[in-house]
Amino acid sequence: KDARTQHDQLLLQSTSSASDEEAITIAKSHMNVGKLCYDLGILIDAQQEYESALTLLLSHFHGNDNEDIASTMHILGSIHARLGDIAEATKWYEGSLDMKRRLYLKDGVLHHPEIGRGLNGLAMCAIQYYSTRQQGDEDDDEEEEETWEDRAIALLEKSLEQYIEYKPPLSPTKQSNDQDNSNDDDDDYFTNPNHPPNHYDVSHINVNIALLHRQMGKHADAMKYYNEALRIKLLHSEDKEEEDESIVRLYLDIGDCQIYVEDYFSAKFSYEEALRIQFRMKETKDENSNNDDDEEEDDNKTTRFFSFLDSKDEDELQNMRLEQEKKRRKEEEEKLKKSTSMEGVIHHNLGRIYAHEVRKCMIFF
Repeated sequence: KDARTQHDQLLLQSTSSASDEEAITIAKSHMNVGKLCYDLGILIDAQQEYESALTLLLSHFHGNDNEDIASTMHILGSIHARLGDIAEATKWYEGSLDMKRRLYLKDGVLHHPEIGRGLNGLAMCAIQYYSTRQQGDEDDDEEEEETWEDRAIALLEKSLEQYIEYKPPLSPTKQSNDQDNSNDDDDDYFTNPNHPPNHYDVSHINVNIALLHRQMGKHADAMKYYNEALRIKLLHSEDKEEEDESIVRLYLDIGDCQIYVEDYFSAKFSYEEALRIQFRMKETKDENSNNDDDEEEDDNKTTRFFSFLDSKDEDELQNMRLEQEKKRRKEEEEKLKKSTSMEGVIHHNLGRIYAHEVRKCMIFF
């Protein structure tokens, strides 16, 4: 809080006598504080910071198009959406999107991820609006209400297209090598997290489309988008271990869809994979919590252990191995008992599959 107060005081002093270049630096500072507030969920403060940044940017660029201005407008749309003011959020998203089109869609360029991000924001506003409408409003426009999911999906599909079809500008070296590597795009699709179709945002858009299909009862269509989201998440998972939770969620969603289409064998695999990752997450968490306490003793323990081994015969070593194996099995049993709520869901769904398999066997016999 003290740092924030000092920051605000310095900004106030600087703003009153800032040159144009200094104004940009101050605007960036407002944006940095705004991002911190946004990430912490302090949305009103975040809104104030970004609005202050936008005022400085508009003044500096005299109302001309600028990437920072467009980005700030988009973030203000996100803030208003999180605050539940869908009309205001839509206004900011549309203003940002118009500017981004002028900035990025020129010189023959037809697609850009920033356009996709704006379209996704508008789609999420539409979803939020229709999903929270009161029953009285629905009765006034019943025909429109029947097809809003389809329109939202169409908007999200356009958002996906902006990422997937985007062709980043190539450097001269890349251009000269591109003709000799005709399979680069295919290789990048499966292995390169930075390839445009593998952009991290694309996984979220696929999940949004899958949720709408699932809401409409189209589980086979939903499964296609869930699988694509999972593919992208797994590409990024090595760099983002904290995303394991979302990967577990995707396996669960895929498994649920597979049950609806009666693909029980695949559903069993999906749930078991979710459970495996959940156990791994728990092990990692336990290891991290114990590492600080154990590091100081590790070297001494190792020295004592090898000294101890030198004094033991083979029978004693075998007994030690048996004891270790018993201990390991006991720990595994304890892990199974300590199910989190998500693990409970997985076990429940696996139980449904096993019950279905038993019923099939009974019918067969």
